[in-house]
Amino acid sequence: MTRHHHKEQTAVVEEELAATVPGKGRHIAVDLLLGGLAGAAGVWVMDKVGWYLYEREEPRALARELRARVDGKDVAHVLAQKAARLTGMARKVEQPSPIGIGVHYALGILPGAVHGLDAGGWERKPY
Repeated sequence: MTRHHHKEQTAVVEEELAATVPGKGRHIAVDLLLGGLAGAAGVWVMDKVGWYLYEREEPRALARELRARVDGKDVAHVLAQKAARLTGMARKVEQPSPIGIGVHYALGILPGAVHGLDAGGWERKPY
């Protein structure tokens, strides 16, 4: 084995080790994925609970809530509409829409993925 070949192999091994949590041997992508899945599951459960409560809400309270909405839309669809408008993708996002539901789930998946990194022991390195 040449010295150059040995250095290449060592670099590959070091790169793989750098992508794992010390002591756990788990790749960073696993923690991101697990956290994201947990976030998606949390959104789904909260939707079920939310709709159960929403359907039993006192009518006057429900009317106040609906009046407080922007263009009669939930927060995720308002954000989707603003993003679509800023990017020139669409002028109006209906509710429900795939992009609005995607934003709704992203609001749980993204923080879940970040939490997965934190729970997995990943730390931000100062530069």
